[in-house]
Amino acid sequence: MTVDSNYNGFLTFDSQWAVAILLKHIAYIGMIAITAYIQAVLYPAMSRAALLAEQKPELGAAESDKIQNREILLLRVNLILAVIVLFFTALATAV
Repeated sequence: MTVDSNYNGFLTFDSQWAVAILLKHIAYIGMIAITAYIQAVLYPAMSRAALLAEQKPELGAAESDKIQNREILLLRVNLILAVIVLFFTALATAV
């Protein structure tokens, strides 16, 4: 970024380029947070639901469906954030 002529310093948001880059970074951090949540919380919960399904099939299936629905929602949000990152990249490039 320091090579770009639009860069005016750290935490200086005085142009459209700087705002676009800031929003791009915020969306990217959101993507990282969602991925970390999926890895640290949802995948272990899926493993626990699979173990529960061996002992209590109905309860395990219900829990598994609930976790899968949450995963699908988070993956869709992650996709939207990825499109936002691309949009702000294009916006910053066009300025």
